[in-house]
Formats: sequence, C-alpha cells, structure tokens
Amino acid sequence: MSIMIEIIDKFFTNEELDYLNLEMDKGSWKLSGYSNNPNNKTFWFKDIINTEALTLFTNKIQHGIGCKIVIDHLYANGQAHGQCGEWHIDNYNKPAINCFTIVYFLKEWLPEYGGHLLVKTSPITSILPEFNKAVLFDGTLEHIGLEPTMHCKSQRESIGCKFRVIV
Repeated sequence: MSIMIEIIDKFFTNEELDYLNLEMDKGSWKLSGYSNNPNNKTFWFKDIINTEALTLFTNKIQHGIGCKIVIDHLYANGQAHGQCGEWHIDNYNKPAINCFTIVYFLKEWLPEYGGHLLVKTSPITSILPEFNKAVLFDGTLEHIGLEPTMHCKSQRESIGCKFRVIV
C-alpha cells in the first residue's frame, strides 16, 4: 500500500458514530498526552485500545484499504487553547515499514477555532479538524496538532490510530 496523505470526509456512518460515542463515554481523560518528549505532557489523553472502538477502527480501515492491518495504538487526544503539540513522527517501536496513522476528528468545529492538523508534505498540508473527518497518512511523515484559538471554549478532540499493514 502506497499513500502519502488522504483526507476522508464522513468517515463513519451515523450508526458507527453512535457506537463510537458510547465507547468514548467510557474511561477517563488524563493530562498525560505528549507529541515528542514525554517530559512535556501538553494535552489530554484517553487510551481506547482496550475498548470496542478497536474493532470498529480495524474493520473500517481494513474495508477501506482492502488489506489486513494490526492496530498498535488507539487513543483520544484533547487539546485546549495553550496546549499545542510538537512536530513529530509516530513511533511504532518497530521498523517503520507499512506503518500508517489516521487522525479522526470527533467534534463539530468552526474555522475560527483553529486546531489544524499540519502534515509535512511539500508544501505542508493543513487540515481543519472538521467533525467525522479522518486523515490517513504515512506514519513516518512529521505532523503536529495545533491548539485551538482563544475563540474556542471547548477542547479539540481527535482519535489517533497507528497501524501496520500486514503483507
């Protein structure tokens, strides 16, 4: 599978969204998320790999790309104004062959809220974090989740899914 970056609008169906929302209500957020340096814990984090969201994401991705996958990390990020990430590549703790990332956006969002996902392509790709949008890209590309602006009174919520294609 060869892909640089793909933006997918309306990633989940309404039924899948209802199911995902039920799963997201489980567990609790911790101020332990970081992009690059574990000493710089800058945003909210919720591990969801041990929920039914794992099955939902696995099935959706496998159907979409037509390949078997293994999800290594599945988690939610929450960022408020002042909680900017850092440029990073995703660390799969394995050789980065056939490794991909999906960033999925969970909330309704206005352009003035900021919080864009930037991916270092040529030129840099900037994606507004719109509801039910997924961004699929090569996990070795540098990227950053920007913080919301001061005009946003809630947090920017996304799900990070790091997976490998089985060849």
